Amino acid sequence: MKKLFDKCAVANKAVNVSLLFKDFTKIFNSAGLIDYAKYYSERKVFEKGRVVGFRNKGKDKLELQICCSGGWVWWTWSKARQSS
Repeated sequence: MKKLFDKCAVANKAVNVSLLFKDFTKIFNSAGLIDYAKYYSERKVFEKGRVVGFRNKGKDKLELQICCSGGWVWWTWSKARQSS
C-alpha cells in the first residue's frame, strides 16, 4: 500500500484509489502507514476522522483528499483548488 501511495503522490496525475481497511482510523496518522509530510506541506481537516486534504502551497502539484467511511478509504488526487 505504501508503494502504491508513493507512486500516486509523485505521478502528478489525477488518480482515485479505493481501499478497504479493518481499522481505517490510523490512515490519517503521519507516523502510521503513510508519511504524508514527505509529499505535502499543508494539511486541512474538513471533517474530523472522515475527510482530510493535503497540498503544497504555491506548487503546481495535485492535491490529495482522503475520505473514510464504513472501513473504506478513498485517496483522490486532483487539481488543486484556489485557497480561501
